[in-house]
Parts: sequence; C-alpha cells; structure tokens
Amino acid sequence: MASDLTVQTIRGPGSGANANKVIVPSGQTLTLVDKLAYDNLPVGSVLQVVTMKATTLASQNTTTFSEPTSAYRLSITPKYSNSRIHLTYGFNCNVQGTLSVIYHFRAVRNPASGGTLLTSDGGNFDGNLGNRTNMNMSHRGPVGDTNDAFFMYFQAWDEPATTSQVQYGLHGRRETGGEGTIYYNHSASNTGSFGWMVPFIITAMEIKQ
Repeated sequence: MASDLTVQTIRGPGSGANANKVIVPSGQTLTLVDKLAYDNLPVGSVLQVVTMKATTLASQNTTTFSEPTSAYRLSITPKYSNSRIHLTYGFNCNVQGTLSVIYHFRAVRNPASGGTLLTSDGGNFDGNLGNRTNMNMSHRGPVGDTNDAFFMYFQAWDEPATTSQVQYGLHGRRETGGEGTIYYNHSASNTGSFGWMVPFIITAMEIKQ
C-alpha cells in the first residue's frame, strides 16, 4: 500500500557508528523526483551531461574557418550562470588534395552566428601567440587512399555566463597553401568493401564552480 510522508528535515543520529548518516537499507531504493538540491553539491560536481550524435556526411574545402554543416551542433542549458561546460569532440575524416596540407579545427559557441571562441581558447598560448591562430586541433593530412581514416579527438571548456540555452559546434578550414578537401564522418570513396561512415559526436558536461 503506497502512502505519502511529508517532512521538512531528515537527520541521522548525532553520535555512534553511523553518526549524521541517513541509511537506505540494502534492497531498498531512494528515488528523488523532480528537484535535486544542486546548491548542496560540492564544487567540481557534474550537474548534467548532454551528448549529440550526427550521421550527416559533410565535406569542406575552404581557407576560412566555417561550419561544415549545421548538423554538428549540441545544445545545453546551464543550471548556473557561473558553471563551466567541459566539451569533448570525436570524429573521423578522410582528406584528399595536395600532399601535406594542414587542416585546423576549433570548438565554437554559437556556430550559427559566426562562432565565438570558447573561454579556454580566448587568450594567448603561454603568452606567445604571435601570428598564430587559436584553435583546438591541427592536423597535417597525408594524402592517401580515398578510404584512409584519421580520428580527431580534442577537449575544450567554456564559461558562457548564462542559464539560457547555449549551442556549441565545430569550425574547420585548411591552410592557404595547396589544395585539399576534408570529408567529415565518411570516406571519399563510396564502396561497400572499403568505404566507411562514422558518427560525429560531441559531449558536454556542466561542472559546478
């Protein structure tokens, strides 16, 4: 028979082996519905995890940072305005073009409106930026078989300072010298024996500060 118990405070005993503990016995489950007291969690706690997976095939041949496709976006609504959002990106690519062309990738906030550099990428690297460009990953693409796969993985973090929904995405480009196309999530060739497609994945974790 189910019933409701309404109380304001539950406390464990003030002394003894289990002082200041509220114990849920083995075989029993305590279910929290709706409201979790996030304010009571310590700094560094993971408040939420959001993951996106895209199977959209995209390609890119540009020397200007831009979005390969709007399908590579993740949305998260922070619970606190001072939270840190930890991001991981993982995807495979195949590159075709001039030998040894370098490709650049970076995580951005608000990819639909030109993109904003994340907090982790907004300053000089060791105070020696010079003419270098802030980014999250750089890859020299050895032109090989149209089925060769190169795995890209990087991390970044952001402090968006809002409790409104925030969107994250990817911008990519190639260097100005040479010529080349990067194929995201798929091989340039479309064959059943050797061709491949791998999902594009972004994971965002909100970390309490």
